[in-house]
Amino acid sequence: MKKFLLLLFICFAYNMHADEIIDNKAQFRAIYNYFFKTDSLSKGYSKDIYYLDICKSGHSFFYSRSAQYRDSLIESEKSKGYDGLYVLNTYSSVPRGQEWVIEKRFLDKKFIYTSKVVKFYSYEESLQMPKWKFFEDTLSILGYPCRKAEAEIEGRIWTVWYAPDIPINDGPWMFWGLPGLVLYGIDNSSLFVFKCTAVGQLPEPVEVILITNNKNIISSSKHKVLDLEEIMAKDPLLLLENDNVSVKTTLPIKSKKRPYIPIVKRK
Repeated sequence: MKKFLLLLFICFAYNMHADEIIDNKAQFRAIYNYFFKTDSLSKGYSKDIYYLDICKSGHSFFYSRSAQYRDSLIESEKSKGYDGLYVLNTYSSVPRGQEWVIEKRFLDKKFIYTSKVVKFYSYEESLQMPKWKFFEDTLSILGYPCRKAEAEIEGRIWTVWYAPDIPINDGPWMFWGLPGLVLYGIDNSSLFVFKCTAVGQLPEPVEVILITNNKNIISSSKHKVLDLEEIMAKDPLLLLENDNVSVKTTLPIKSKKRPYIPIVKRK
């Protein structure tokens, strides 16, 4: 029954015409643990939970569930009239999550990357299918037989495992173009890992509500967005000062640089 539902979903998800309206109602969801390192000398990983929500039109959203949840709490409190600083302090213990979102629009052959770096910035590019190399290796993930593939994506060599029994031409982050949903991906330096923990058709369509919804988003270049992310990760106070954002505190603030490894390896 599970395979029948998946195949049924694919039949109406990928046979729509380009002139049909792209919706934001997810019909299928895959959940991933996203492990990443900010310091190559670190033995452990930081972790976030990401959702890959796929809509009937075939386009998808890949976003941090942690960031979405925290943002929904904060927005709810602000709508009640509570002061922004009070709300932030109240939910300071709630995991922030990674505040970047990838929307793949297959019908338009493009993707949109949006990131919160004090303000919201985004850039869009055409969807370029990775040049996959296929292997005969097999592996079982969540009960699905998977096949191995490799490709260079955004400056890093990635090994992924995809499930032919889930014939969805998509995956986490920038993985797509394989004859099956990508359930696992790791770069050759073992700095970044995407591991699927759950997958299936949703009982009913769910509206995708993101941290980027109803926000003033600044369209920019890929180069600038990645630069801002790096500054924010290494020295956020420098970015806040340049953005003319005041930080209220009675204590002296000293800038302290932090280690940072971007998932996009720039040349």
